[in-house]
Amino acid sequence: MSDTPNKSADVRERELLADERDRIADDRERRSDARERAADERERLADEREGTADQRELERTHRVEAGRERERQAVQREEAAITREAAESERAMRQNPSGAAPARAEAEGEGFEPSVRRSRTTVFETAPFNHSGTPPGSAQADAEG
Repeated sequence: MSDTPNKSADVRERELLADERDRIADDRERRSDARERAADERERLADEREGTADQRELERTHRVEAGRERERQAVQREEAAITREAAESERAMRQNPSGAAPARAEAEGEGFEPSVRRSRTTVFETAPFNHSGTPPGSAQADAEG
């Protein structure tokens, strides 16, 4: 009978060891699942970054294409302006076959030089100096006094 309590303790100890092994196996499985989820998340973030990089590259391509389109439109406007100038020049030549340039109206009836004003102010560098020792106002004061 003395073996029975020992067998019961041995069985109980084996059950506890089996439970501990099951718990350790479950922990390993949970850690493995957590590692897989973390790897999946890293992969998702990498895909997202790659998608963001692809989006940036697409936006850059659109900006380049838009710039080329603006440049093409500017060239077309310039070509249209040149065509208009050529047509105006051709019309002017048909109207004046002698080739003489038409007289242009002068701005406000004046040429390139400004008109002469009635009372000019002198520029300091060109004004004559009075080197006399008499100040300008004192001569009038002497004559009046």
